[in-house]
Amino acid sequence: MNVYGSYNISYNRGFEELKITRDYQTEKGRTFFDQHNYIDKSSTYHGGKAGIDFFLNPNHTLGFMVNLAKSDWTGDGNGLTLIGNGVKLDSSLHTTSDNTQNWQRQSYNFNYKGKLDTSGKEINIDLDYSRNSEDSRTNMYSNYMDAKGEELFRGDVTRNFQPSIINIKTIKVDYTHPLKHNDKFEAGAKFSWVDSDNNSRFDSLLNNSWVYDGNRSNYFIYKENVNAGYINYSRQFKKLGVQAGLRAEHTHVTGNSVTLKQVNDTSYLNLFPSIFFSYNAGKDHQLGLSYSRRLQRPSYDDLNPFEFYLDRYTKAGGNPNLRPQFSSNVDFTWTFKSFLTTAIGYSHTKDMLSRILEPGVDDVTGDTTIVVYRYMNVATKDNVNLNISAPIPVTKWWKTFTTASVFYNKFETVVKGEEIKRASAGFFGNTQHTFTLGKGWTAEASAFYTSRRSRRKACSG
Repeated sequence: MNVYGSYNISYNRGFEELKITRDYQTEKGRTFFDQHNYIDKSSTYHGGKAGIDFFLNPNHTLGFMVNLAKSDWTGDGNGLTLIGNGVKLDSSLHTTSDNTQNWQRQSYNFNYKGKLDTSGKEINIDLDYSRNSEDSRTNMYSNYMDAKGEELFRGDVTRNFQPSIINIKTIKVDYTHPLKHNDKFEAGAKFSWVDSDNNSRFDSLLNNSWVYDGNRSNYFIYKENVNAGYINYSRQFKKLGVQAGLRAEHTHVTGNSVTLKQVNDTSYLNLFPSIFFSYNAGKDHQLGLSYSRRLQRPSYDDLNPFEFYLDRYTKAGGNPNLRPQFSSNVDFTWTFKSFLTTAIGYSHTKDMLSRILEPGVDDVTGDTTIVVYRYMNVATKDNVNLNISAPIPVTKWWKTFTTASVFYNKFETVVKGEEIKRASAGFFGNTQHTFTLGKGWTAEASAFYTSRRSRRKACSG
């Protein structure tokens, strides 16, 4: 029998800024918005897990694990929107908000590992269940000021309560079958079911009383079923190693906005091939080449069509029509003396998930000066990157591992019938340090740096 457990606690503090400039030209004249939103965020996380493994005999093991976690998040927001004609300031909108979010998760895992014979045949089975509950609350206050900074009138005072529950159930089976000549065959399947229940209620303060706001409230139910299977074959020749695999996934998604009476039901099948080559060019040189196709699914929150106001002129919302983004990746690596590793990679991403601003409208007033901030499948992305990493021992008790990376991104998309091309470049560095203190004790420290991404218009054809 093996019994284990752990407990983790963390505290994070950060901020987020959103800057928007809007210029409206109409028959009545020009209206210019200069908007700056800032939110100060902090969170505390507690997590603990415990498990037990029963070794029934040398070839069969049963295990059970429970994982519990909770997080408390707060965010204080301030927004200022300057309104004028581009030359003269007419008025301004001041918005403050206080936000809280309490999140809890409980997950359970039952697993079995079996060695089927002495040749190395092995099967692994995992059964998982997790329940995630979240309670989010927001209070927002706004008021309008004239060009002199004096209050014209008080704007919206709203409160928002958003409870949500996500249940996830998965079954996973993996099988390994060794063959002759050091060949190996692997196969597996995974089935998952997700149920997400999201209810968002908005109230507005009218005549000193809270009134339910049906135009902003929304009840959204999301269901997802993914059935996947894979096969993988690997073989090692004298100096050349080859591994090839294929994964197939069938996904069925239903998004039901009960409030909006809007149901989106989609199903799709995707194939994900991969192939890896490794070559030992000598005692000091190892080479690698790989290709793989991958996907990234949108989050459950991003699929919710619900929209909420950041301020009088800006809404944030989800998009039930989001599709997964797919990427094709090619990587080449060179390792020198098992010390210095250099990697060059290229990836092409289709239907990239990105948050953008698009024109919107107020459901009550019909105001078209609204913009909506949401995720969309907006572009293709081409990425080229160079990575250099090396373990650098300082002393016997101090070891380091450092990585440096430069990258270039190119984006292409179409917005309102207009082709847009953009590009960006940047740098990322990371260093990790391990200190051996003696008597079984070690300490670790790490630091990373991400540069600003220089942006420019890409050359058009």
